[in-house]
Amino acid sequence: MNYLREKVSGKKNRLKEGNFNLDLTYITQRLIAMSIPGEGFEGIYRNPIDQVAQYLNERHKDEYFIFNLSGKNYDESKFKGLIFKDYFWKDHHSPSLHVLFDICLQIHNLLKNHDQNVVVVHCLAGKGRTGTVICCYLLYSGRFNNVNDALDYYGKKRFYGEGLSVNQPCQIKYIHYFYELLTKNTRIFPNLIQISQISFYGKSPQMNMNGQCYPYVEIIDVNKDSILHSTKQQSKKYEGNSHHIILGNQIPLAADILINVRNYGMIKDSKMFRFTFNTAFIQNENKLTYVLDDLDPQHIQEDGRFDKQLRVEVEIENCKICSEVNSFEKKCEICKPHLHEHKMTWIRINEIINRYIKPTEIQTTQLLFKNKENDDVDAILKGDIIELRNSICFKSQLLDQEIQQQ
Repeated sequence: MNYLREKVSGKKNRLKEGNFNLDLTYITQRLIAMSIPGEGFEGIYRNPIDQVAQYLNERHKDEYFIFNLSGKNYDESKFKGLIFKDYFWKDHHSPSLHVLFDICLQIHNLLKNHDQNVVVVHCLAGKGRTGTVICCYLLYSGRFNNVNDALDYYGKKRFYGEGLSVNQPCQIKYIHYFYELLTKNTRIFPNLIQISQISFYGKSPQMNMNGQCYPYVEIIDVNKDSILHSTKQQSKKYEGNSHHIILGNQIPLAADILINVRNYGMIKDSKMFRFTFNTAFIQNENKLTYVLDDLDPQHIQEDGRFDKQLRVEVEIENCKICSEVNSFEKKCEICKPHLHEHKMTWIRINEIINRYIKPTEIQTTQLLFKNKENDDVDAILKGDIIELRNSICFKSQLLDQEIQQQ
């Protein structure tokens, strides 16, 4: 069974100690990434729930807290630690921005409350969504001063292959959003925008069996997971080196927005790509531009159907009255009714940001590593540590427990 589980987990650093062989990695002494505890058939190729529970219960007693981002349920009674499952979002997607602030504040309080507390984060495979949260908290903890280092550190601790980390462009974008807001000195609030046209530049992708493509877009409210507008009924053949979708009935958009680009097929529609943005980061722009590397899912970059020079342009219209205003109260009377549903969410985000005080070096060490000797950030980023398979974190954890038992 372990052979199959190792094949499924891929190039992830697994915990191998005694009778345990788990897809579980100590990113730091107090932050753990793992795949979902599997029950029934899923337990054959993922982490068996009984073994995960046994390991955590033996090693951390009731001083661990699990964040389940997958949206799937399992038998929580097996675990002594508390399980949080209200922070889920779709696989390979980015969350609503407020989720990242809420979860980081929750993690921070748990780690701060007791120096033996540890946090365990998992989604399904324990890669993208898990990494998004962990990278955000690494930044929140104050140990990292830029997103790329946090991504690099997480990647080198969770995986043993080169260049592996959070790889979905939308998730990376939202880690950047998170850190930009966290370090921003001014209050911020989403703007109301309208999309007038979406254009594609590059050779037509061969989506149908006859080599043709009939693109249409779905505009989705991420927070509600609902389609606000679709151009499916107006889909036309993509010909030549460009294609334009004109949105006649413009829809007012705010906060977290997902654009799904799909191909209309005679038998079945198919996915092409998607991209996400938050309107709080759009002020004076009248155009958003995406190249192939910016589009989700990440594997589109290796999909031979798409032109390597593909470019997507989204033409937008901002409110001419209040696009530079950063609070709900000062928004114009035209925008306010459309923005009201986002008011409380962004009050919450701004409260977290306003109350945030960057931890001192000593506090950061305690939050992540317990002591300075365990801080391996510089060594990992420089590539000085050869063995990355949990040995440092795990041996330190065993030493802590031996001291407690004496």
